[in-house]
Amino acid sequence: MSDTCNFTHLNTSGAAFTWSNGWRSRGRTERRLDRSLCDISWFDSWPHSNCIALPKVVSDHNPLIFSGSRVLRNGHRPFRFQSMWVQHPSFRETVTHCWRNTVVYGCPMFIILQKLKALKTCLRQWNFSIFGDVHNRVANARHNLYMIQQRISTEGINNDLFEEEIVAKTTVMESLQMQEAFWKDRARVKWLTKGDRNSSFFHAYARIKSSSSHISCILDGNNLLTDPLAIANHIVNFYQNLFGSSFTPSGIDEVCEVIQSMVTDSENDLLSALPTDEEIKEAVFSLSASSAPGPDGFPGFFYHHCWDIVSFDVIQFVKQFFQSNWLYPNTNSNFLVLIPKVEDAISMTHFKPIALANFLFKIIPKILAVRLSHVVQRIISPHQAAFIPGRRITDCIGLVSECFNVLDKKTRGGNMGVKVDIAKAFDTLDWSFLLRVLTNFGFSTCFIDWVSTILRSAKLSILINGSPHGFFSCSRGVRQGDPLSPLLFCLAEEALSRGLSRLQLDGLTKPTFAPRGCISPSHVLYADDLFIFCRSDGGTLRNLQGFFDRYSRASGQFINKAKSTFYLGSTSRHRKAVVESYLGFKEGKPPFVYLGVPIFCGKPKRSHLQALADKAKAKLTGWKGKLLSMAGRVQLTQSVFQSMLLHSFTVYKWPSSLLRSLSRCARNFIWSGDVTSKKLVTVSWHQICAPKNEGGLGLRDLGSLNTTALLKLG
Repeated sequence: MSDTCNFTHLNTSGAAFTWSNGWRSRGRTERRLDRSLCDISWFDSWPHSNCIALPKVVSDHNPLIFSGSRVLRNGHRPFRFQSMWVQHPSFRETVTHCWRNTVVYGCPMFIILQKLKALKTCLRQWNFSIFGDVHNRVANARHNLYMIQQRISTEGINNDLFEEEIVAKTTVMESLQMQEAFWKDRARVKWLTKGDRNSSFFHAYARIKSSSSHISCILDGNNLLTDPLAIANHIVNFYQNLFGSSFTPSGIDEVCEVIQSMVTDSENDLLSALPTDEEIKEAVFSLSASSAPGPDGFPGFFYHHCWDIVSFDVIQFVKQFFQSNWLYPNTNSNFLVLIPKVEDAISMTHFKPIALANFLFKIIPKILAVRLSHVVQRIISPHQAAFIPGRRITDCIGLVSECFNVLDKKTRGGNMGVKVDIAKAFDTLDWSFLLRVLTNFGFSTCFIDWVSTILRSAKLSILINGSPHGFFSCSRGVRQGDPLSPLLFCLAEEALSRGLSRLQLDGLTKPTFAPRGCISPSHVLYADDLFIFCRSDGGTLRNLQGFFDRYSRASGQFINKAKSTFYLGSTSRHRKAVVESYLGFKEGKPPFVYLGVPIFCGKPKRSHLQALADKAKAKLTGWKGKLLSMAGRVQLTQSVFQSMLLHSFTVYKWPSSLLRSLSRCARNFIWSGDVTSKKLVTVSWHQICAPKNEGGLGLRDLGSLNTTALLKLG
């Protein structure tokens, strides 16, 4: 009903459940029955809205109270480059004049930073005088066109009015194009690149995104903070303690002894070479132009569009780092953006921190990441698949699915799968541990010093409701959002991966059952998602727990026992109790989700995959179809809806009935904008799924896509 009425859920905080049957212990039931809904026009009137679930006193339902404001000013709003500026004919002239007439003396890093600072002031003034309020600009352009057309209606057409109407129409189109770019920047929708103007969609998406990400309250222990200043102080203190913790590692040598020198002299020469002008340019244009900018406000779009103007200073900036192993103070400053991992996030554990670094700085780690990617393919063990060129996430999903389906096979000690959750794995990685791993691998001192400088120069400011708060240095962790961080993380995790393999090779942990001619993997590791396969005998459990303890003390990465689970085949209750007492994990039951795909026993059934199908279908429901043009709906179906199913298509043969149901939803959405409304059309779905050069829309038939994806298993 909410989708049919184009309603969306209003962000709700407070109590996790809004109804309870009131029972004391066994049989107690709690549900989220009460929700607040609103339409798109509500967000236009109340852009900063949220709902709070208050404690229940008499009723078995929690009362909901609305809180909102039309205008919310909360601290300083940092400068941000607008992509619509480049559409104005005087933009390049303004940038060129400011850049070339700003005379600065000093080192290359100081020079370009001062030029960017001067350009920021210049663009602010230019924007105010040229654009003003882009929405008023659209309204004025339309009013001017209306007045000209009224004169034509009353006075008749003549050459002057004809020319004025053409100019007025052009002005309206240019203003609308700028308004679309304005809302697209705020919506940050990357999949919608073509089609008719979708300003209404971008506008609505930006409003809803702003409301859902707005932090109106946060839990501090048992206290619910609602004051904006108290919320900001609590968040800053949390991340200052997380990234600035004084953790003292121990036993690094013992854990890292499994890492042997593998990097050759020729590879070290490649990693340590001074970058050429062409290599720097390739790094600049390989970074995303539309990614959110860092504290300086200049995204990749600016550097791509103005490369001929700024290239010399950028190249000198990058070369100075590689020559001196030094960064100008605060060059590596980052905005830390908090992405909610769940709906109605109110606890710090509900947010994922992503670092937004200055694009200018990101060129340096991007160059190192490109060079390092050619080395890690050879030195990282096949158990790891994340971020390594040529390796796929679907390999991990397929392995876990196959191994899980043989857990019930009889073997001495019983088969066991362990899904391990590492608490804040990226954020708590100890730097001394990481640098020791790099040293053991045989990386040159020059390369390790560059990595160390990048890590130790990082400074963070938390972006809370659009305004920066706090400014502090880091003493551990790798930033999610930095181009080099994923590969550094994989190299550090190689000590974990090889340590688990060594346990099995030394007979300290025993492998699970494997069919004849097959070898059971000891573990599967995708970034911080670890799945271990072993037997559940006492010796294996003791050795596994001992290794976890040693690794945690050395790396700073500790196991989150509350979120870790183990899965057993057919075994006794006593065995389950023994495993739980050794590991401290809870027992899990299939089906469960691993890397976004359900894992279950036996042949895929509709009940196994229905939740994933509903999640994909939800991307097409609600207000989106009403505001998108048909071209936009095709892109949403192709880029989001079908892509969400691709990983599971590579592992499972989906039931035909479920595929037909999903195809019907996609067809209805494209033609009518509503997955439930069937529209009479004269073009067959088979023709729609044909390539564009054959008269189709380039969509893919789900059945054919599933069959094709499964061929990769062969």
